Amino acid sequence: MTDQATPPTIALPAREIPVPASVSTEAQAVLALGTLRASQRYPAPDDLKGWRAYVQANNLMMREALDDGSGGTEVHIEQLEADGARIDVITPEGVEPDDRRVYLDMHGGALVLGGGDLSGLMAIDTAREVEARVWAVDYRMPPDHPYPTALDD
Repeated sequence: MTDQATPPTIALPAREIPVPASVSTEAQAVLALGTLRASQRYPAPDDLKGWRAYVQANNLMMREALDDGSGGTEVHIEQLEADGARIDVITPEGVEPDDRRVYLDMHGGALVLGGGDLSGLMAIDTAREVEARVWAVDYRMPPDHPYPTALDD
């Protein structure tokens, strides 16, 4: 396929979706709350300033939830660059230089949150847990890098 035409969209009317009975009572209670705060609603797709503020506020909450990474096994962190995406290479103490195992970490955040130094900070505990080198990809995200940039990275 040589032409990459914009795929068609599907418009869905507003609807109510029942809370699944297959999850725990606690999960049902949280899901029944709907949007927890008005600030968690997504900005309009063309509101770049709103998206930047949304990302900044949510990344701040994520940062506050992380420990500072200072406890546990020492880690060595270096950075690589791959076609515009930064990769934090996190190697826990005790991993030999010739150990070829690599755990590829693609941080969560729905392809809009958790970027920058957060991607590496979140992967420090993973490196300690798996006792192997971790490559944490800080893929580029909207609004500055629209879809499908994150997937390409």
